[in-house]
Amino acid sequence: MKAGPVHTHAGLDRSPDVFSRPSSVWGMMDVREDSSSTSDDSGDCQSSHAASSDDESVEPCTVDCPVCSVALQPWGGRVCFCCLSRFCVRCVDQMHTTAVPGQPDRRLSERCPVCREPVACDDATAVAQLSSAVARGNADAQSALGDHYMRGAGVRRDDARAKALYEQAAAQGHARAMAKVAYMHEFGRGGLDAPDYATAVALYTRAARMGFPDAQYNLGFLVAQGRGHARDEAKAA
Repeated sequence: MKAGPVHTHAGLDRSPDVFSRPSSVWGMMDVREDSSSTSDDSGDCQSSHAASSDDESVEPCTVDCPVCSVALQPWGGRVCFCCLSRFCVRCVDQMHTTAVPGQPDRRLSERCPVCREPVACDDATAVAQLSSAVARGNADAQSALGDHYMRGAGVRRDDARAKALYEQAAAQGHARAMAKVAYMHEFGRGGLDAPDYATAVALYTRAARMGFPDAQYNLGFLVAQGRGHARDEAKAA
């Protein structure tokens, strides 16, 4: 199968799910994607993160960090796989560096502050936790488990299974998963015979209207290149 053209964009296939730390490991999904992402949502405790768009279809900021109560975008911060609670990045980083009282060799990040379950310390455990949540229909879990299948992390790589999981989450209005399905169509992955730019543009557009920054970026790239849409550099900008 011929792959789609390679270009520099938001890198929707590079979303690490498990983050190792020197003192502990916390199985989480960094829903900011990676450092190359165009999103500037850091989940910082010092400010809330309302969607930066004038589009009336943008979803309101509805998720609060359970530690500091800062408002997060629906895709902001990091998600713990055990109970799918979403935390701001600063709180997660502080838990990684803060010792358990009376136990200097342990860190607060070893257990989820919401459900108190041990967090996943490897891909196989993360997959087990996510699979349980997927069975309950959780959209965040569907999207995150799709990442594991897309990367072959803790499971055998399976683009078709990843696409199916992204589609399940997207059907629930999950903007990030919607952008992932668009990515699959853009590059002809997930069982597709060839890139389908028109469908990619349509899906990126839906996710972009929800305020998802990576979808906005990728949509702009395709529009600027005239792929799946009449070339329009002014609109892309």
